[in-house]
Amino acid sequence: VYIPPTPPVENANLALNKPASASTSFNDPQLSVDGNIGTRWSLAAATENEWYQVDLQSVKKINRIDIKWEGAYASEYSLQVSTDNVTFTTVFSTTESAGGDVSHSFTAADARYVKILLTKGALPYPMSFWEFEVYADPPPVNLALNKLASASSSFNDPQLSVDGNIGSRWSIAAATENEWYKVDLGKTETVGRVDIKWEGAYASDYALQVSTDDVVYTTVYATSTSTGGDVSHSFTAVDARYVKILLNKSALPYPMSFWEFEVYKK
Repeated sequence: VYIPPTPPVENANLALNKPASASTSFNDPQLSVDGNIGTRWSLAAATENEWYQVDLQSVKKINRIDIKWEGAYASEYSLQVSTDNVTFTTVFSTTESAGGDVSHSFTAADARYVKILLTKGALPYPMSFWEFEVYADPPPVNLALNKLASASSSFNDPQLSVDGNIGSRWSIAAATENEWYKVDLGKTETVGRVDIKWEGAYASDYALQVSTDDVVYTTVYATSTSTGGDVSHSFTAVDARYVKILLNKSALPYPMSFWEFEVYKK
């Protein structure tokens, strides 16, 4: 009888069913890496300055740890990683956790051993969580990269700000205001963030708009106090094919310009 192979899980939990250990335990540490949110690990008693650890069994580059806390959560804890189980580096810490289901993202780090230091409990009960999960989130995809760009006026090619090269840039033809720059993503996408790498001649007043038909536009972000530089604007995710920036006012008496205009899902 042919049994088809199980397809790989996209962005799988790297801690799932990996060996787990703890400084003290009331029940099996494996119960918090079994993928079952109905089972949990807990400390043996209501002690503090304890730890729980997962061995990923090989070095991975990780950038996110999710914890599903039981009611007896830690109000103060730290997350640490190590490649040798000797030298650990802290990637996240808090002294004001409120428990619940939490997700902690951080700069990607090499890790085989992932540890949580349970410094202080929020309640007079043994600290506990249902699941402890480790992930290697892929880098976000710039939806605007090499897509068709246009502008109300141009000194140089609008494509130069969607080419992924921070050494090339688009600019308006002259030091005019109330201009626009637009990217056609090629199809409707879910969009929740726009990043802009401004050149020195940045816009102090601008708005970001999105549209599915290039006719009706919705403003998702606006500012009249921009200071230029590399900026990232997140907003509630919306459907969009066309992403436009309205360049209302310049900060300097030069043609407004940016090195890159990037669009992301989140």
